[in-house]
Amino acid sequence: MRKAKKIHPADAAHAARVATAVSFRAYLRLSPHDVLSEEAATRAEAEAAATAMNAKSQHGRRAIVYAITPSGAAIPI
Repeated sequence: MRKAKKIHPADAAHAARVATAVSFRAYLRLSPHDVLSEEAATRAEAEAAATAMNAKSQHGRRAIVYAITPSGAAIPI
């Protein structure tokens, strides 16, 4: 029988902060002056927006999804 893998304390703290998110944001910098950013209510919506943004990127850059906490902190996920 396999032993359950322990979660590292830093990973647990990160997951706890993401769980308190009030919104999510997909963000992609296309160039120094061209940025795509879309706010979403759920993580799934933000990930779908990130996928759509990735299709627009011609340089191989990928969108980042952030969890926005009640204090305004942006946590990359």
